[in-house]
Amino acid sequence: MEKDNEIIKALECCLAQGITSECERCRDKIGCRDTLLRDALDLIKRQKAEIERLRKANESFSCMGKMYSEIKSEGRKEFAERVKKRAASRTYAQIWESDLDEVLAEMEERKGKNDIDRK
Repeated sequence: MEKDNEIIKALECCLAQGITSECERCRDKIGCRDTLLRDALDLIKRQKAEIERLRKANESFSCMGKMYSEIKSEGRKEFAERVKKRAASRTYAQIWESDLDEVLAEMEERKGKNDIDRK
């Protein structure tokens, strides 16, 4: 990383002042611009590769987020269906707080069993 900063500083110096004795790269070196161009190209290639690596990692996280949303949506649908079944079994199709608690408990119990099965 420090070398990257040195390359940037040298590029800025060359752009602003040209070949000068104030530039550490130009001082006592012949062909410093060729070396600087090679170093700058290497820096660009490394940063491009890092950007690509981060882009792929971001795509993976995005995919996991979509999967989480789908699972969450399926859970909501299942919860609603279970509550509807309980309400349909009643004469007046009322849903009691205890019905909701029982459905949630059943779903948590099933989730716990699925987590154990995965291990």
